[in-house]
Amino acid sequence: MVAPAAYLFVGSDELHKHEKLELIAKELFPPELRDLNATLLYGDDHQISPQDFKECLSLLPTEGARARLLVLRMAHKLGKSLREALVRNIAAKPQKTIVVIDIPEARGDMSSETQDFIEALEGAGARLVRFKEDVPLNVFDLGRCITEQQAGRALQVLEELLRHRERAEKILGGLSWQWERFFSQKKIGPKGYARGVKLMLDADRKLKSSVSAYARNHAILEIMVVKLSCLERG
Repeated sequence: MVAPAAYLFVGSDELHKHEKLELIAKELFPPELRDLNATLLYGDDHQISPQDFKECLSLLPTEGARARLLVLRMAHKLGKSLREALVRNIAAKPQKTIVVIDIPEARGDMSSETQDFIEALEGAGARLVRFKEDVPLNVFDLGRCITEQQAGRALQVLEELLRHRERAEKILGGLSWQWERFFSQKKIGPKGYARGVKLMLDADRKLKSSVSAYARNHAILEIMVVKLSCLERG
């Protein structure tokens, strides 16, 4: 089967989407050339313009790479003009770039505009790949993993929330609200409650003073989640 110029990922199974994306990348270039040959864009980035698509697709792969990779996450967040520009560029069959378009919403939650967008991309030649459409994880799932002291699973849930561009402040706010409920339901004792509040206040202070996107979205929250998961509940 001839490889398409574009793949359209639809569904909320982030683990299997990641695995499929890694297989595609492996076919295009060795790991050490990834940074030079892969571009990541987000559909909710208001700085994107139709020209960005054209420029990304006009770039040539470096020596040792078969083709470049352009990944567009949250593609359903694109405005009408950007959707139309993307469809036109896919229809032009880019020769040196493979495009992966990611729409994470479950099928039942899709607007008619998103469904039309998917049909237009398919019509332009994108290969549709559907993934298991589970109910998306949320901050309450994260809180349950923490109170059950499942640190590993809690980190997986956190990673998926961040991958869906959930704001760090919103995650922290949701956990703070849950922590109060856990205390009122006697799932944690006074000492555990106080330690948890201190950890969240410390994380909040670091988030507000941090200028690093990576620190905001990963390191600070990961450390807090692990510590909360390992707290004594007394």
